[in-house]
Amino acid sequence: MTDLSPYDADGIVGLTFSNVTTTANALVAKLKTMPVDAIIVLVHQGGSQQGTYNECVNVSSSVTALAEGLDPAVTAIHTAHTHQAYNCTIGGRPVTSAAAFGRLVTQYDLSIDTSKHKVLSVAAKNVVVTRDVTPDPAVDGLVGGYVAKVAPLGSKQVGTISADILDATGSNGESPVGDVLADGMLAYAAAQGHPGDVAFLNVGGIRDSLFSESLYGEPVGDVTYEKAFNVIPFADTVEVLQCKGSDIVAAVQQNEFPGQIFQVSNGFSYTWSTNGADTSSIMISGAPIVPTNVYNVVTVTFVAQGGDGYTAFQNCTNPIPVGLDIAAFTQYLTAHQSPPLAPPPANRITRN
Repeated sequence: MTDLSPYDADGIVGLTFSNVTTTANALVAKLKTMPVDAIIVLVHQGGSQQGTYNECVNVSSSVTALAEGLDPAVTAIHTAHTHQAYNCTIGGRPVTSAAAFGRLVTQYDLSIDTSKHKVLSVAAKNVVVTRDVTPDPAVDGLVGGYVAKVAPLGSKQVGTISADILDATGSNGESPVGDVLADGMLAYAAAQGHPGDVAFLNVGGIRDSLFSESLYGEPVGDVTYEKAFNVIPFADTVEVLQCKGSDIVAAVQQNEFPGQIFQVSNGFSYTWSTNGADTSSIMISGAPIVPTNVYNVVTVTFVAQGGDGYTAFQNCTNPIPVGLDIAAFTQYLTAHQSPPLAPPPANRITRN
């Protein structure tokens, strides 16, 4: 695995994270002593490139560094994590990634002399998943069984919306569904008896838009539990923290402008440029943030413990867990379904 900051400290207690190349090479050394025909490294680490899915155009340095660091005895390297697609040859061996969500599969073609346990040739290509093949009956039956079990919960109506609430950030980095999620977390914490001043959610925790059209046979505008769960599927814990204003300012400055920007609840606002956030623009309930004041911050455990690089929140104190993010989201949707919830205006984050 890669070297990691502790982005979910409770979930990794007792685990040790080692450098991926060091770990893989140590295992390769052991495999060399065995009658092994080929060694393929699968690693949840990767990069990006600028070509099509079977090209390798200006591949990122993270990919080349990984490939160049692995033992020459490794036959092929199959990477992941970034949801990107590429098919490279680095150091005479394939280094691939097959995008995400089942869109591609990587096909390896190896010629092996099994008597000498030697790879004679290796080639790889990414293949588009066309979804026009006959499903395997055993797998189809297994999946169908679970689909049937979750159908009563998944089809439950939890809200109504007047239009799509999208997970698409504008040039300012704010998304309508991010606004709704943050507002929901703030309302949920208050309903549990722990009111907050502001809620923050990392964009990596948001995985889909909230669509108003009929996707699963429900009426147009209805939001089912399945739709809501697709938006925020990690079942992370919502926490209320006590943070100094200076901690909040530091966390906002840890945004990766323009790519990864905190989604914030109504009443919190700030302005940023590619040079970072304008500290003087950070406002809570219309008033400038005071660095020495203590504020109640609502967020998820992943962020509270430093996830996605927001380590400033590790300075906050008195974390109080109040429930799950999906519960916060669905309860907010239910409470705001009459009249149907509309996409909020993108006026919390501005860009210079």
